[in-house]
Amino acid sequence: MLLAKLTDRPTRHKKMNWKFIISILVTGLMTFVLGWYFHDMKQFANGVVADGKQVDSLQKANPIFATITQDQLDSLMITSNINNKAENFATKISGRFIMKDSKCSGFNFISPTLVTWTNEMDCWHPDTLKIRWLDNATFYTQDIVRLNEHCPPRIWIYQVVSFDGIHLSLKDIWTGWNDHTDERTEFIKRETED
Repeated sequence: MLLAKLTDRPTRHKKMNWKFIISILVTGLMTFVLGWYFHDMKQFANGVVADGKQVDSLQKANPIFATITQDQLDSLMITSNINNKAENFATKISGRFIMKDSKCSGFNFISPTLVTWTNEMDCWHPDTLKIRWLDNATFYTQDIVRLNEHCPPRIWIYQVVSFDGIHLSLKDIWTGWNDHTDERTEFIKRETED
């Protein structure tokens, strides 16, 4: 009987070790997952360094770093000087313009200072944007609703390539991160639906 207890005891001890090890592993894994989930982004308050370049903070707006690069501004200024001699599209473009081959996505130029943008996925809830003309053919749109109090508003810069009253061709000037090319988008005027 003593022999049976001695031989049985290591088996119970091994089972207890496995249960203990598994509980430690589960506890450690849960601690890691919860720590990652509730991780506070305040450690990035001074910005994130990626590829040797300082990137804007995820928590606070950083006035030192601009969204638009100097090359993009120089490009705009060169085209701006050319477009100042072009016809004034700011007074000619009004109404609703839908992207070519689209059901509803596009711009609705409501007034000289207000425009709406409708996405294809949500036709009944357009985004209201402020519009400002930089010259006769270049304008930018800006979010009106402040989505994040620590970040500047999103902006999009467009240049009118051509406009004949029905067809509107815009060059979407890239202002985001990374090096993407500017895109040209075709719009067709559509009467507003009641």
